[in-house]
Amino acid sequence: SSGINAEYGSFHLGRGMVNLNFFSTMVDLISATDEEIRTQLGNVAPEVVMEYVIYLRNQLPQPTLREPSLVQPKRFTETSFERPLRVGDVIAVRGRSQAQTCSVNLRTDTLTNALQLLFEVPNRMAVKGAGSWDTITGSCPTKEPGDTILVTILCDTKEFRFFVDGSEIASFPYRLPLDSFTGLWVDHGGTTTIWTEVELPLPYLTASIDLVSSVTPLPSPLKVGDKLSLMGRYAEGTEKFSIYLARDGGRNTDFLLDFRRGNVTVMNSKSGGRWLSEIRGTYPALQSDQLFLVELLCDTNAFRVFLDGVEGKCFPYRRDLGEITEVRLVHGTEGNGWFWMQLPFY
Repeated sequence: SSGINAEYGSFHLGRGMVNLNFFSTMVDLISATDEEIRTQLGNVAPEVVMEYVIYLRNQLPQPTLREPSLVQPKRFTETSFERPLRVGDVIAVRGRSQAQTCSVNLRTDTLTNALQLLFEVPNRMAVKGAGSWDTITGSCPTKEPGDTILVTILCDTKEFRFFVDGSEIASFPYRLPLDSFTGLWVDHGGTTTIWTEVELPLPYLTASIDLVSSVTPLPSPLKVGDKLSLMGRYAEGTEKFSIYLARDGGRNTDFLLDFRRGNVTVMNSKSGGRWLSEIRGTYPALQSDQLFLVELLCDTNAFRVFLDGVEGKCFPYRRDLGEITEVRLVHGTEGNGWFWMQLPFY
């Protein structure tokens, strides 16, 4: 078996270990010559190399909003998108709450306030959009000064959907073409920095990403009440596509959710290298190129599964929920694939 040792930058291969510190970053790997790659990785299986590439890619730093200077405090900071927005994109802004009104805004080349999310003390959110300044309001979780806050904007088929700390608060129909939005700016509400980090949509991925599985470590143990949300794009004719909640480097699986042909779901778990008894169900038919949202809710005694808001069969826990360490995704074929995941926010 193979596995990544993140602390020492090494890769375990069967009985031995290959030191990959010379490729400690994605930049190092990309800039390496073909001869260097063949010399260092020539005897390593291709799937192991791909897993290490995915690991390095996950270490890439996310863009960070520039904090206001202590000498000349600034109330506004901004950043630009690397490409036009499209359906399925997700924008996330993190920060720490302060006792003041603040906002997250999307702009176009001609409109500064093409979309505005206004957060008002103590827990009111208002949404305004260009073309019609009708206001949509919602209630957010009450925050004390210093509490962390995560705001997520999901570009759905016909509307923006807004989440605060993983809970959906409101939605707003598109009033301008989605690809006309060119950047984001924030109003901290004063000279004290509220918003500190932003995650923008990544550049378009190549089709080859659909050929491999992706592995994401959980930032903290799962607990009852947590929810994982995953969005994908369906391709007609795909082989099965799957979600694994695993431990021990993937050797043991607490929960497997397979979506198979014929609108069949198969749920199972693996312990000691052996699969246990299956639980089968069905899921609503999907159309080619359709976006779909899968939500896994950690209930008191079982995982509850939702596809586009429709609940399927549940899967009782077979091991301790808090021992799960990672999420593994299998994308399927024919261009089918997962492209967004929201983990529980801590």
